[in-house]
Amino acid sequence: MIDLAMCVALLTAAVTPVELYNQGNKAFAEKDYAGAVASYAQALQGLNAAVLHYNLGNAYFKAGDIGKAVASYRRAHFLAPRDPDINYNLLFARQYRLDRSANAVSPLADLLSSWLHYFSYRESFTAAAILALLCAVAFSLYRSLRKRIFAYLVIPLFIAFMYFGAGFVTWRGERSGMYAIVIAREAHAMSGPGIEYKEILLLHDGTEMQVKDVRGDYLLIQLPGGLGGWVNAQTVEFLYP
Repeated sequence: MIDLAMCVALLTAAVTPVELYNQGNKAFAEKDYAGAVASYAQALQGLNAAVLHYNLGNAYFKAGDIGKAVASYRRAHFLAPRDPDINYNLLFARQYRLDRSANAVSPLADLLSSWLHYFSYRESFTAAAILALLCAVAFSLYRSLRKRIFAYLVIPLFIAFMYFGAGFVTWRGERSGMYAIVIAREAHAMSGPGIEYKEILLLHDGTEMQVKDVRGDYLLIQLPGGLGGWVNAQTVEFLYP
């Protein structure tokens, strides 16, 4: 005889990501943000889509979870970096952080980041691979036929390849790097991996960081400005688990 827990599991497994997405939208419209979060999160287990991360971010933001909202928007941005709604809501959610200055970057660095993140990880990889092939073909034709037109083609193709290649490397570094976001109301950054050490920073919900080291339950984190310390792992969420 199948027990109640197994029945629930079987029924849940039969629900498609699209149905869960619609359930999340219905819950969100009814201001049941906790229900919307549950539905979107479950849908993401079967379908990694930008719209799901985006809607999950909206639900988290409405529920007051700024850190989880920022994390969801950043995951959506990874999949669809040119989507205006995703970019606007990510910027909007960041304005609600108490530690905005801790995540401040220079205008030049911000411009360079936007330039390299204009195309998605997949788009950058595909374009770089195609351009590398075209460069090789054009160079081979120039070597065999000795026609200058092929030499002239290599230069713009190589420049385009370098741009998309740099974008791909940037995305890959972000995807493979240990980036995290504070999801607790407060996170105490200590001078060492434990509560017995001196507190050197007080971080708040939504602060973005890079994890440099892991020791037991503590993470050595670094903020964009260079400051850092050891925080309890339970107070942060990795951007790309």
